[in-house]
Amino acid sequence: MAAPALAAGDHPMGFFVTSAGMGNGAGPEAAGSKGRTWWAYLSTQVEEGRAVSARDRIGSSPWYNARSELIAVDLDQLHINPNIVKRTALDANGNQGNGRGDKPNRHDLLTGSKDYGTAYFLWEEGGHTCSNWTSSGEGSA
Repeated sequence: MAAPALAAGDHPMGFFVTSAGMGNGAGPEAAGSKGRTWWAYLSTQVEEGRAVSARDRIGSSPWYNARSELIAVDLDQLHINPNIVKRTALDANGNQGNGRGDKPNRHDLLTGSKDYGTAYFLWEEGGHTCSNWTSSGEGSA
């Protein structure tokens, strides 16, 4: 299926929340988003070397959701005054996920990142990256 033509004032989608479920669910092509390079908003932790922060790997702004609503114009707006709320955090098809007030509430976004988009240090308490995104088994992040 070809992507719909954009009307005047519409912007191509550059941000979506995966709708494919738990574990291995962030493939944008599986969500129908083809024809561009996508970067998952994920940070990693490494034993040797340095961690990789999501904000350093997500590409250029601005970011719009599937309904052409502006998410952020730059990295600072994305992290300091984010517009990622229930109404705007849509999947690639423009559908809203379950959040506050919905049953079940599925609002959590796992990124392995602190609020400003930087990776956690290894010595900080808790696991934050599901073994650097290689584990889709049971547990918590």
